[in-house]
Amino acid sequence: MQEANNGNYQGAIADFTEVIRLQPDNSFAYVCRGESYNSLRRYDKAINDFNEAIRLSPDLSGPYIERGSFYYWLKQYRKAISDYTEGIRLMLLEPEADNPVSLNYEGGVYSKRGAAYYYLKQYSKALGDYRKALSDYNEAVRLQPDWAESYENRANAYDNLGKSSEAAQDRKKAKELRGR
Repeated sequence: MQEANNGNYQGAIADFTEVIRLQPDNSFAYVCRGESYNSLRRYDKAINDFNEAIRLSPDLSGPYIERGSFYYWLKQYRKAISDYTEGIRLMLLEPEADNPVSLNYEGGVYSKRGAAYYYLKQYSKALGDYRKALSDYNEAVRLQPDWAESYENRANAYDNLGKSSEAAQDRKKAKELRGR
């Protein structure tokens, strides 16, 4: 993970390949290696790793969400929506689904799915997802009111809903929290 965090995606690929060699059923390693391949624009290898992670762990949300993001960036919005939808369904079943980190992540997935709907000109579905994202961010702020990221994410949701004054208030609050 450290290699990828430092931008050394080749090193990360080597590290995750070794993890996969030692633990061939480790779906997390496939997702991480897939993200590294994606960062290097080696899309064929990235999609193979995301598919393998899903084959190994079809009940985990992460591989679907990461593959959905892969499709999103390739502008394959229908595939992205399908994977985001399955990822959201599985995420809601996971035991940690009600903590601030998960709610921010979930809100982000709703936002991305909303954007995919928007690009497909399915505006009412996009609006619904932006509202769901806002609901998740509201809950994240309620659970952990001193976490700046929740306010920043909620500001983005407000922007998507055309609520610029609320967005500005949340950005101001996030800035205050970061300044502490």
